[in-house]
Amino acid sequence: MAFFWGSGYEGLGTLRYFLGHTDTEHLYHYITEIVPGTVLRGVQAQRILYGLSADDIESTDKLRIILKNRFGVSDVEIRTLQEAVEFLEEDFINGHIDTIPSISELKERLESNIFQLLEEDFIRLEPQFLKVENEQGEVVDKIHLTLIVREINNVCV
Repeated sequence: MAFFWGSGYEGLGTLRYFLGHTDTEHLYHYITEIVPGTVLRGVQAQRILYGLSADDIESTDKLRIILKNRFGVSDVEIRTLQEAVEFLEEDFINGHIDTIPSISELKERLESNIFQLLEEDFIRLEPQFLKVENEQGEVVDKIHLTLIVREINNVCV
């Protein structure tokens, strides 16, 4: 559980090898059966937040709509804390801006909102497991993440 919490989905291949499993998908189902829902939702919320910044999860456009509505803003741009600090540092030093709440508190709020959406089953993070052949002809497990957003009457809830 600690390895999965720390490494998330990207670490499944390593964890599979470490535990002697042959199939990453089987390992994922094994982990999700024994990991409490709150822990799994926490991992998913962190991974979705990272995925919004890295743009490596399918269907995050619908989540952006939900977040814009919840925060009452016209756009949502996710940056790492380091990127945000670097982007705002000069304006902060020159007294042009003040960050209340702090950047870290905003990040916690965003993760909390994503966690709540997961808990309420409005969104789900679903891995798809693929086996591909690398240049050496070896079969390699790949995990592709898709965000599923529940819609009612073609409206994101």
